[in-house]
Amino acid sequence: MAVKDSIKLSRREEHILKLVAQAKCRKTIAEELKMSIHTVDTHLRHIHLKTQTHSLPELIVWDMKNFR
Repeated sequence: MAVKDSIKLSRREEHILKLVAQAKCRKTIAEELKMSIHTVDTHLRHIHLKTQTHSLPELIVWDMKNFR
Protein backbone atom coordinates (compact mmCIF):
# COMPACT_ATOMS: atom_id res chain seq x y z
CA MET A 1 0.00 0.00 0.00
CA ALA A 2 1.39 3.40 -0.99
CA VAL A 3 1.80 6.12 1.64
CA LYS A 4 -0.65 8.29 -0.30
CA ASP A 5 -3.28 5.57 0.10
CA SER A 6 -2.66 5.09 3.82
CA ILE A 7 -2.76 8.79 4.77
CA LYS A 8 -6.14 10.34 4.06
CA LEU A 9 -5.84 14.07 3.49
CA SER A 10 -8.99 15.93 2.59
CA ARG A 11 -9.11 17.70 -0.76
CA ARG A 12 -8.69 21.02 1.03
CA GLU A 13 -5.67 19.70 2.95
CA GLU A 14 -4.13 18.42 -0.29
CA HIS A 15 -4.73 21.81 -1.90
CA ILE A 16 -3.13 23.64 1.04
CA LEU A 17 -0.19 21.22 0.98
CA LYS A 18 0.27 21.94 -2.73
CA LEU A 19 0.30 25.70 -2.07
CA VAL A 20 2.78 25.28 0.81
CA ALA A 21 5.02 23.27 -1.53
CA GLN A 22 4.86 26.22 -3.94
CA ALA A 23 6.37 28.35 -1.14
CA LYS A 24 3.20 30.36 -0.55
CA CYS A 25 2.85 31.86 2.92
CA ARG A 26 -0.14 31.24 5.17
CA LYS A 27 -1.55 34.72 4.54
CA THR A 28 -1.39 34.27 0.76
CA ILE A 29 -3.00 30.83 1.03
CA ALA A 30 -5.81 32.28 3.15
CA GLU A 31 -6.43 35.09 0.67
CA GLU A 32 -6.29 32.76 -2.33
CA LEU A 33 -8.72 30.26 -0.77
CA LYS A 34 -10.91 33.00 0.74
CA MET A 35 -10.60 31.76 4.30
CA SER A 36 -9.11 33.09 7.49
CA ILE A 37 -5.49 32.51 8.36
CA HIS A 38 -6.75 30.66 11.45
CA THR A 39 -8.54 28.16 9.21
CA VAL A 40 -5.33 27.66 7.21
CA ASP A 41 -3.48 27.08 10.48
CA THR A 42 -6.08 24.50 11.53
CA HIS A 43 -5.71 22.65 8.23
CA LEU A 44 -1.91 22.76 8.56
CA ARG A 45 -2.14 21.40 12.11
CA HIS A 46 -4.27 18.49 10.85
CA ILE A 47 -1.85 17.87 7.97
CA HIS A 48 1.09 17.80 10.40
CA LEU A 49 -0.74 15.34 12.65
CA LYS A 50 -1.62 13.04 9.76
CA THR A 51 1.87 13.13 8.23
CA GLN A 52 3.70 13.14 11.58
CA THR A 53 5.73 16.21 10.62
CA HIS A 54 6.63 19.14 12.87
CA SER A 55 7.68 21.98 10.57
CA LEU A 56 6.92 23.32 7.10
CA PRO A 57 10.32 22.30 5.69
CA GLU A 58 9.82 18.78 7.05
CA LEU A 59 6.30 18.75 5.56
CA ILE A 60 7.61 19.82 2.15
CA VAL A 61 10.22 17.05 2.19
CA TRP A 62 7.51 14.57 3.20
CA ASP A 63 5.34 15.80 0.33
CA MET A 64 8.17 15.44 -2.20
CA LYS A 65 8.87 11.88 -1.07
CA ASN A 66 5.26 10.72 -0.93
CA PHE A 67 3.11 12.72 -3.32
CA ARG A 68 5.21 14.27 -6.08
